[in-house]
Amino acid sequence: MAATATSKPVRDEAEPAREKLPLKPQVVRIEVLGDEKVGKTSLICSLVSRHFSEKVPSVLLNVQIPAEESDENVIVSITDTSSRVSDLMRVTNATKRSDAILLVYDLTRPETFQRLRRWLDFIAKNKEIPVVLVANKVDINAVTPTTDGPYASQVRHLVNTYPVECSAKNFTQ
Repeated sequence: MAATATSKPVRDEAEPAREKLPLKPQVVRIEVLGDEKVGKTSLICSLVSRHFSEKVPSVLLNVQIPAEESDENVIVSITDTSSRVSDLMRVTNATKRSDAILLVYDLTRPETFQRLRRWLDFIAKNKEIPVVLVANKVDINAVTPTTDGPYASQVRHLVNTYPVECSAKNFTQ
């Protein structure tokens, strides 16, 4: 009897069966931007070490959080950035590779909030990307932190932005 076109090909017994390899976890790249001394590095260090330290480097190397430690089973790659003008090209390149931005400002220094527009313009020039606006240092701000606070209401209308208030020091959000 002749084989038909719909029959399965015969596998050579010497050839091992192909096992399904597990899929590599997806990598989510997050860049942390903001003015100098707003707490970018402290937020990252607190997240990774699960405690606050007064002594942190000025900028961290790229931080990787393994897939098994994330809720979504993805590798989270966090890029800390410098606020120095001399590092602008490096920051620009990191922005282009990122999947999301954490734009950090300091609740105790209103000028860092006022400069958010400059940062948002910089981001928009490089890539359309979700931006989480992070109001840091709520632990030392006299205003009670709420997502409906005065800063949040001023940025809520911005496209692709999501405001949060937190503290690297005492892990509040």
